[in-house]
Amino acid sequence: MNVAKVINGIVWDHGVGTEADIVYADHDGVSIVPMPDWALQLRTRNLEVGEARQILKWNYESRQFQMLDLGSFVA
Repeated sequence: MNVAKVINGIVWDHGVGTEADIVYADHDGVSIVPMPDWALQLRTRNLEVGEARQILKWNYESRQFQMLDLGSFVA
């Protein structure tokens, strides 16, 4: 399974892990969370391109990734 290291809602790293690796922290903690395929693809594309109009944000309450579209904020 793909997992992501999340700090303050931002993905800092990703890789392969297991259910035993999953750690849900509060808003200011370090979490290791499951990373769905669409989120991995978005992060990989952003890293390859070097910029992003869409970013991932971890929602601590729903325990899900959200995609934020920055297109309207980028000049």
